Amino acid sequence: MAEGSRVFAMMTGDYPNIGDALIRERVFAWVRTATEAADVYVGSAPQRWLERLGVRASDRVYSTRQLGSFFGALVRSRRPALVVEPGELDLSARMLARQFAYLVFAATVRVKGGAVVLPPRAVARGAFGPSVWVHRAMSRISQHVWWRNTRSLDVVGHGALAPDVAFSEPAYWDDDVARGKLVVSMRGPRPWPGDQWVRAVRSFADESGLDVVCVPQVRQDEARARELAESLGGVHLPWGDRGDIDHEAELRSLYRQTAITVSDRLHVLILASLGGAVPVELAPSPASKVREHFAAVGYRGVSMDSATADAAQLIPFLRGARGRSPEVRRVVLRAQATLAELERTVLDAVSGRGAPRSVEPAV
Repeated sequence: MAEGSRVFAMMTGDYPNIGDALIRERVFAWVRTATEAADVYVGSAPQRWLERLGVRASDRVYSTRQLGSFFGALVRSRRPALVVEPGELDLSARMLARQFAYLVFAATVRVKGGAVVLPPRAVARGAFGPSVWVHRAMSRISQHVWWRNTRSLDVVGHGALAPDVAFSEPAYWDDDVARGKLVVSMRGPRPWPGDQWVRAVRSFADESGLDVVCVPQVRQDEARARELAESLGGVHLPWGDRGDIDHEAELRSLYRQTAITVSDRLHVLILASLGGAVPVELAPSPASKVREHFAAVGYRGVSMDSATADAAQLIPFLRGARGRSPEVRRVVLRAQATLAELERTVLDAVSGRGAPRSVEPAV
């Protein structure tokens, strides 16, 4: 980078949530190659979040109370580059002030001749009109804007489609490892999936010779994983006292041995697919999030609504999913190729190299 230029990264997130941490870690790693010392705003994140991101001793870290100092450093920088965290974008009414602040940050960077990068994100449900308008203005002055699904692109009206950043993690499937597991990981705050759901999953596991393992990939899902293990007659792999890095390592080892993963969490299904497991969203009245994000990378038919179906209807869906392993691998590799190009675009942008450009999805 040119002398006097600096990289400013906003890397707040939901802790402890392995998916949130994973995608921010990936984007921050892209930025790292452009600078020896980054300015990183992490909000109220704990020290473990910094360790997970890969923050170095040379980096300048700013907490919630230091947001003014973060902006001051950006203003003093001769040619800053701003990279905002990937993930789900909350444009509710309570986020209006934050969106104004982000717009001011982005405008300052552009005035000073720097680059603004908005990595792949998705607009959460319940967007508030004024928050959308402010973020739309920010997107229009940013050189690089990507969205994880078409709905978000339609809401904001500016940018391009790209896969979820989690797909950029290296695939880790191993053809020499037997796949004798059926993994279940469901959201704790959502309603119990129901007796027909339990019957279908248990029956499918029995006929397929698969061992059921129930796990949390988000800390708040721990109790639900334990309840599901009891109802399904499966094994509960608890998070317990392990740190998130150690727990993720346990999950990766498990997913490598898994034939099918059933979940209503997007990043559970993505991380499992990187390990070679077939992703399945089987849930009562599922939100469109999982379906939209997998459709964006060319994988359709990932979801089934179990609210109005009985076990006799759910079991064939699971049977059909098991045969889609080759398709899952092709989709993963295409998404990774797209994200490798996107990574090069981001590096060029924050390094001050190359003309602004965008990346279309390879689907």
